[in-house]
Amino acid sequence: LFTAVNQALHIALDTDPRSYVFGEDVGFGGVFRCTTGLADRFGKQRVFNTPLCEQGIAGFAIGLAAMV
Repeated sequence: LFTAVNQALHIALDTDPRSYVFGEDVGFGGVFRCTTGLADRFGKQRVFNTPLCEQGIAGFAIGLAAMV
């Protein structure tokens, strides 16, 4: 299942330059390894870690959506 999630994220990042992946440990491959290799392929500007703070992640997502 994690391979399917990883492939879906690859497709999303590959086809839409406005897509980002961020969250706890996603830059390191994620807790379940679903984001393994994404930061290396698509860059740390589009795939990166955030602190474990749901309000902060939601606020960041809202701000990013307003900019893109």
